[in-house]
Amino acid sequence: MPEPPEAIAGSGLRVEFVSVMAQAQKLVSTSPIDQTLAFAAQLAQAAPEALDNLDTDAVLRLYADNLGAPASILRSAEDVAALRQQRAQAQAQAAQQTQAQAGVQQAVDMTEAAKNLGQTPVGADGLNAMDALIGGLGGM
Repeated sequence: MPEPPEAIAGSGLRVEFVSVMAQAQKLVSTSPIDQTLAFAAQLAQAAPEALDNLDTDAVLRLYADNLGAPASILRSAEDVAALRQQRAQAQAQAAQQTQAQAGVQQAVDMTEAAKNLGQTPVGADGLNAMDALIGGLGGM
């Protein structure tokens, strides 16, 4: 066998000879995958943790390969990891914003409650609920 060209020397090169028969065998192998996924979906209705057994990334890559889909339609594992990290960061940021908004709303609600106490008369002497509350605490 001749020496490889410099452009590919030292790189892991995988050569796969694919006959029509080999393609047909790969295509037939998608049926067990379909059946496994269908069963897993049914089982997950009763026991959602069963889906923890599936490596969905591996399933997708194997299925696409067995169908003969071009590898270029799938993102690299590194790109997938980067996308997932970006998504996780965006979700964490959204959760922080939701918490901050809830805190602001709570402060607004408390301010409104204090205002209402200050405007709610509780006796004939002109005392309002806030005065009565503060007086009950010892005139702080």
